Amino acid sequence: MPFPQNVETARVVEDIIRSEGAEPATIAILDGAIHVGLTDAEMAAFGQLGRDRVSKTSRRDFAAVLARGGSGGTTVSGTMLVADKAGIDVFTTGGIGGVHRGAEETMDISADLTELGRTPVAVVCAGVKSILDIPKTLEYLETQGVTVTTHGPTSDFPAFYTPRSGLKSPNHSPTIDECAAIIYANKQLQLRSAWRVVGADPERDRPGARRAVARGIGGVTRPRSSRAVAELTRGKSLAANIELIKNNAHVGGKIAVRLAEMKRAARDRAAKSTVHSLGVPGATAASATVTAPKDPRVTLDLNAKVAAAQEKRPIVVGGLALDVTSTLATKDLQLHSSFPGHIQQTAGGVGRNVAEAMHRLGTNPLLVSAVGDDFAGKTLLDMVAAADMDTSGIIMMPHQRTAVYNAVHTSDGQLATAVADMDVLTRFALPQVRVPLNPSVVVVDGNVNSATFHEAVALGAQANVPVVFEPTSVPKATALPWFRAKGITHTTPNLVELGAMAEIMADKYPEKVDRLNRTQWGTLGSVRIPPFIEQAILSPAVLLALQVPTVVVKCGKDGIVVVRRLSDTDLDYLDTRAGAQALRDDVWSWATIVVSEKRTPEYTVAWARPGTPVNPINVTGAGDTLVGTLAAGLLMAGKQWPVLPSVIRAARRAAEMTLLSEFAVPPKLSRSRVGL
Repeated sequence: MPFPQNVETARVVEDIIRSEGAEPATIAILDGAIHVGLTDAEMAAFGQLGRDRVSKTSRRDFAAVLARGGSGGTTVSGTMLVADKAGIDVFTTGGIGGVHRGAEETMDISADLTELGRTPVAVVCAGVKSILDIPKTLEYLETQGVTVTTHGPTSDFPAFYTPRSGLKSPNHSPTIDECAAIIYANKQLQLRSAWRVVGADPERDRPGARRAVARGIGGVTRPRSSRAVAELTRGKSLAANIELIKNNAHVGGKIAVRLAEMKRAARDRAAKSTVHSLGVPGATAASATVTAPKDPRVTLDLNAKVAAAQEKRPIVVGGLALDVTSTLATKDLQLHSSFPGHIQQTAGGVGRNVAEAMHRLGTNPLLVSAVGDDFAGKTLLDMVAAADMDTSGIIMMPHQRTAVYNAVHTSDGQLATAVADMDVLTRFALPQVRVPLNPSVVVVDGNVNSATFHEAVALGAQANVPVVFEPTSVPKATALPWFRAKGITHTTPNLVELGAMAEIMADKYPEKVDRLNRTQWGTLGSVRIPPFIEQAILSPAVLLALQVPTVVVKCGKDGIVVVRRLSDTDLDYLDTRAGAQALRDDVWSWATIVVSEKRTPEYTVAWARPGTPVNPINVTGAGDTLVGTLAAGLLMAGKQWPVLPSVIRAARRAAEMTLLSEFAVPPKLSRSRVGL
C-alpha cells in the first residue's frame, strides 16, 4: 500500500479497534528492533520507507533483519509469531497467503499456512487472497489442524475482494460470541495451532475481482497479479482493500473484547468451579466437563489439566529484579574513576523475595512478574528456576529491559550510589499470564501499575481469600490507588510509608478524618497506650484501617505493631473470651482494645517487640521475608484474630533469621524454624 494511504489506514484501523473497546498494537521492525505498538511518529516514518529499505519479514527472516539492524514489514506469519510472544490473542489483517496455483509443480506455499498450524493466535481476515488456489489452501489448512470459520450471514468462504469464492467454509459463526467461544475452546485445549476467523463484507462484492478469480490470475509474481486485479476493477482494488481491513478491524476488536470477557469470567468462576465426572464407565474424579462462558458448547476430557487448573495456590504479583552489588575495595569513593572490588549478581525484587519466603515455607506460590527479552531476563529466569520456584507466571516481554537494581557500596558496606531501572514492572498485566490464577492468598507489591494492582486485588476479592498489599516505598505507596481498591485485607507499611498512606486517606476522605477526630476514644479497662504507639502509629493506622482492616506496621528494631478494625467475627470471639482477656498471648509485649465513646470495641492494637537482640549482618529482604511469612501464615492458619498472634510470631522470627543471613531470604527458612 503506497504512502500516505498506508499510514492513514493504519491510524484509522487503530481508532476502529479502540472504538470497539480493545487496545491496538501495530507490529513492525524498526532499525533492528521489533515494535509491538507504534507511536504516530514511528508509524509515519515507517510508512515513508521505500521498498528497498523495508524487508518482507516472515519467521525465516527475523534473525537476518534484526542482525543487520534493518526495518521490516511483518507478514501474517511474522506478525503472528510476535503477537504470540507478546501475549496478544487476536490479530487482524486484510487477507492471508495460501497455496499458489501450480503449487504441485512449484511448491509455492505461503509460510502463513505453516505458521497458522503452530502459533496460537486468532487471525481475523477477509479470506485467502483471491489470486491463490483457494481449494488447495483450505485442504492445506485442514492438514495443519487450523480451525477455520466464517463470520457473516452465510457459510460462503470469501476470497478477499469478494465474499463468495464458490466454496463453503468449514465452519459458520454468525455471531461474535460464537467466534470468541471457538477461540476460547481452542485455547483451553492448548493445541498450539491458530484460529482463522474469516469476515465476509457483502458490500465489497466486486464483479471485476470475481472475474480475476475465475480467470485464475496467480501464476505470475504478485505485483503483476495485483496490477491485473487493479485493471479489472478499474483502480478500485486499493480502496476495496482498505475497506476490507477496516471491516476486519471492527470484527477483530469485538472478538478480542468478548474473548477477554470470557477469560475474565472463567477466572472469576475458578474459585467456585468443581470437577464433574463424565458419567462414563471408568471415569475418575480427574475427568471433567468444561464449558466456556455462554458457548462453545464443547465437552472436553482434560483429566489432570483440569485438576491442576482448579488447585488453589498463593499468587504473588510484583517485583522481580536482578540485583547487581558492586563493593569497592576502599572506603573512599572518588568520581570519574574506576576501582578494584567485587561484583555480585543475585535475584531480587520485593515480589520475588516474598514468593521465595512462601516457597521455603512449603506453600507452592506462583510469582507473577515480567522480565525483558534480554540477557538479564534469561539470567533471572535461570536463578528463579535454580531455587526450584515456578517460573510459569513470569512474562518475557519483547523490547523491554529487565528490571535491574545496581548498587555501589564502599568497603565498609555503606551505600555510595545506586541506579534502579524498573520500567518493565509497570508494563505487564495479569491477562498475559498463561497459567490458571486460582488464588488461596494474593500478595501484591507497589512495583506494578494501577491496572495490574486492581486486577490482583480483584482476583483475591472474588475468590474471597486474604489480599496483602506491600507498599514497597513511599513514592510507590502514594502512586497506587489502593485507597479505592475493595478487597485488600492486610497491608504491611513501615513507619514512613504508614504516615504517607494516612496522609492520602486524610486528603481523599476528609469527612472520615473529621468523624475520627470527633470520636472520644478510649481503651478497654483504661489501659495506658505506650507513647511510641500513641505518637507514631495509632492515629495513622486507625485511619488506614478504615480502608484496610488489618494494618501490620513494620517498626524495624522496635518490632511489629498490628492495628485491626474489628469484624463481627472478631467481636463474637471477644464476647466469649471476656474482652481484653482474649488478647493475652506471649507474643504480645502489649495489647489492648480501642473503644468508642459508647464503649463499643472498634480496634485491637497489639505490639510484638523483637525477640533476642541480634547484630544484623544484612537488613535487605527482612521486610519481604516478613511479608511472605505473614501471607503463608494467613494461608495455613486463617485470618481470624485468634490465630493472628501465632502468624505474627512466625513473621517476626523469619525477619530475625534474615538479619543473620547474607541472603535476602534465608536458605534455612522453614515452617519448623518459625513455628508455623
